[in-house]
Amino acid sequence: MTSPVLLYHIKAKANYAYAQEKLWKAVEQAYPIFAVTPPKKEVMFDECHKLSRVQIDTGVRAFAMACNLYGGSMGEVQLYRLLQIYLKDPAARARINEVIDESGA
Repeated sequence: MTSPVLLYHIKAKANYAYAQEKLWKAVEQAYPIFAVTPPKKEVMFDECHKLSRVQIDTGVRAFAMACNLYGGSMGEVQLYRLLQIYLKDPAARARINEVIDESGA
């Protein structure tokens, strides 16, 4: 007999995959020229440097859509650069994490 917890996790994973597909379709529809297919395998923290600039930018576009932001880079907000540096440069990521820790957020 399958445990209720296991069934919950199986359903949650299926729901996540469905939502991820819908999100990807929304980004692709809004930015057909700039959207790239996300990696098939989930990217772990020690692999994020393998993401391409275009993949990271696609993620920023999804975030901007989800938050209803005018854009990913506007005025002092530089989400494209922030995420490119954060995901690609371990030393910069450590410094950014220090700032986050110090801010108490």
